[in-house]
Amino acid sequence: MKRMSWLLIVTPLLAAAAAPVACVENLEFTVSAASSSSSTSTGGMGGGGPGSGGMTTSTGGMGGAGGNSECVTVSDCKSGECKTAKSCTDGVCIWTYTANGTPTDSQLYGDCQDRLCDGNGSIKFADTSADMTQWYEWKNPCYADACKATQMPMANEGAVCTTPWNKSGLCQGFKCVECKMNKDCMSGVCSPDGRCVLDTCIDTMLTAGESDVDCGGLDCAPCDPGKACVLDTDCAGKCENMLCVAPSCSDGILNQDETAVDCGGVCAMGAMPKKCINFAKCLFPSDCISESCVKGECYEPSCLDQIKNQDEAGIDCGGMCPLPCP
Repeated sequence: MKRMSWLLIVTPLLAAAAAPVACVENLEFTVSAASSSSSTSTGGMGGGGPGSGGMTTSTGGMGGAGGNSECVTVSDCKSGECKTAKSCTDGVCIWTYTANGTPTDSQLYGDCQDRLCDGNGSIKFADTSADMTQWYEWKNPCYADACKATQMPMANEGAVCTTPWNKSGLCQGFKCVECKMNKDCMSGVCSPDGRCVLDTCIDTMLTAGESDVDCGGLDCAPCDPGKACVLDTDCAGKCENMLCVAPSCSDGILNQDETAVDCGGVCAMGAMPKKCINFAKCLFPSDCISESCVKGECYEPSCLDQIKNQDEAGIDCGGMCPLPCP
């Protein structure tokens, strides 16, 4: 129950003596003056009486019925996902509980667990790992879909995929490559980055079609920084002033392991992270500004995504969210 502190009434003579007055919320008052002794009274159930130190103090007032009450009005009772405040009766919150087994609005994507009300106002979990539609979907064939996959992703070895250079390939260690060894290529040459190239791409000569020795063009691996180039595709990064420069998170090109142009992947890490906006492609939640990656896209943050984002004080509570934090 709310407590009230009553003003201390002091005589004009005491005010003239400039006696300090301290008012504390727990109704304990101390009055002192140089010309008289101090008197302390603690308020309780009734009104205050005269002090014993040569002056009159008035304390107490309307005492409380106890300090264990939950509420004064029903608005003091904070509803949750599985309970709704019905009334405040004799300082006790009376609740209406959601039926047992009712799914809550907030479900964590990819955890393979249903969040359900238990009929007593709390939440219980049901295992849904047998349902593959509940698995975390990477939208990258080289990552194996699974429950809680973001915690420890598994490589989907051997899955059919399309390489970054738009050739058909197979997944190897989270990456899509054309080849693992020379015998996998009709040309008989597999470059270190897993692409099939012409044998002229390893002859240490500047051959027609190459932008620099054994690199660039349509048939060889991209050139390293400092090598000659004509197009951006001649380089692992970007072509500037006819020379290749290293890839970066501001070159306007989808390279490195970015999930979208200049964001996600390596760009989402470090002291100055560049995370992706809503609806851009992603792999991990950390690729997104919203910290929510659902089926390969960054999603709008919400009060039901089981992530502490927006201006929330806790996960999906406080701030702009209607649910108060416990």
